[in-house]
Amino acid sequence: MKEDLELLDDASRRSFLKQFGSALAGVTIIGSLSPVLEGCYSSNPVSTVTLQGKTVTEDVSALTADNTAIHITAKESPTGSPWLVIRRSATLYETIILVCKHQGCTYPNIDYNGTNIACNCHGSQYDRDGHVTHGPATSNLDTYATDFDSTTNRVTIHY
Repeated sequence: MKEDLELLDDASRRSFLKQFGSALAGVTIIGSLSPVLEGCYSSNPVSTVTLQGKTVTEDVSALTADNTAIHITAKESPTGSPWLVIRRSATLYETIILVCKHQGCTYPNIDYNGTNIACNCHGSQYDRDGHVTHGPATSNLDTYATDFDSTTNRVTIHY
């Protein structure tokens, strides 16, 4: 009888340890995958920029064709984020902040190729106006009002 109980105890222990080990492995795998999956499929967009009532002026004489662009250095950006000034026509310019709304990747990982803006970090795509066309990003890129002065070939960006 005592031998039967010892065999039962050994079998129960083995079964318990197997189940415990499997459960621990499952929790470990799920726990390590969770941040990766959350990062790539997060629905929490990067926060938007608040306008501060300031301006910066930039020379755009190098932009001689429509849908061409220049990057503005981070020192001129109030948020430290890279800007993209795009010539839409001879008198119409737009400034887009190159910060992906998915997880905040910036230039050069997110950039304009003349037809769209693509983020190489996780695959988000935006049209030339900064509207999201393909996720995981779920909101549009931020833009600033931009005025063009044809006499000086300069834009004034309002932020």
